[in-house]
Amino acid sequence: MKSLWNVGTVRDYWPRPDAACIENVEWLQKTDCFRPKFYAVPIQGSIDIPANGFITNTLAMVPGAWLIGLSHVNASTLDFQMTDISTNYKLFNTQLSVDLLSNSGGFFSPFYLPEPYMMAGNALLRVDVYNSTATATNNSQIVLHVLEPREV
Repeated sequence: MKSLWNVGTVRDYWPRPDAACIENVEWLQKTDCFRPKFYAVPIQGSIDIPANGFITNTLAMVPGAWLIGLSHVNASTLDFQMTDISTNYKLFNTQLSVDLLSNSGGFFSPFYLPEPYMMAGNALLRVDVYNSTATATNNSQIVLHVLEPREV
């Protein structure tokens, strides 16, 4: 059986989603215009989320920054939603479980977005983090992988 990604006009990324996502952001690393930056949510002062509670953090990014992926630290029980404040655009249809960002099936963190998301306007990103368990979290964070424009 011939694999679909060997056919020039058809691309099937099912067996290699990380490679497909990396292809979508590869052009960002070819130029020397961007530098990597990581944002952690919840921020250090409010890192523990109470049982059945939630925290909202607003991140101020550099306009023109690209959100390319996510990972987490000790946060597999959390759910989250991200909203671009300047457009009121929610990045996901519903709250996303951090468990989906975990290593599974031979694919490792970080979880790359299918397409990079550019922060425009005021470049404010609201991240709502929900703890739906009966116990408080302990030093749990979601890490946003961002490419910021370098100063000229």
